[in-house]
Amino acid sequence: MNSALLTTVAGIVTGLLTDTTWEQRGSEELVEMAVHTGALPVKSGSSAADEEAPFVLIKPGPFTFGRPQDGLSCTVVGLTWTSGDISDGLEEQDRLLQILAGLKTAQYTGYKLMLPINGQVGEEETRINPHPYYHFSLELKFLKQI
Repeated sequence: MNSALLTTVAGIVTGLLTDTTWEQRGSEELVEMAVHTGALPVKSGSSAADEEAPFVLIKPGPFTFGRPQDGLSCTVVGLTWTSGDISDGLEEQDRLLQILAGLKTAQYTGYKLMLPINGQVGEEETRINPHPYYHFSLELKFLKQI
């Protein structure tokens, strides 16, 4: 994926998340959502549960259409955490999805976002979220405009 487009997507996500706060894993503190590009920073521990929730990760994808340079994609992964019950976790996940719905109307200079945006909630095979973590992924596909 074009690094400039990846940076643009990250900037748009950061802008959409402005003035929002989220429950931080292992704390009663409300924090801003961390936005990472490419890969997550080193974990604080050795298991998936040690990820520093909450975060949004934007990573490049392999999509091509026609010539490889014409089609670009990235995956936007969101992870939230709740100290509450399952309803609280689902509400936080839904809130993040609603905020990121703004991606479909954003401007991507030189590229056109293809709609619809495909996504997945929860684990790939079961679509279940492992409480207290709630995650999803959105696949954004772009065509370079001439």
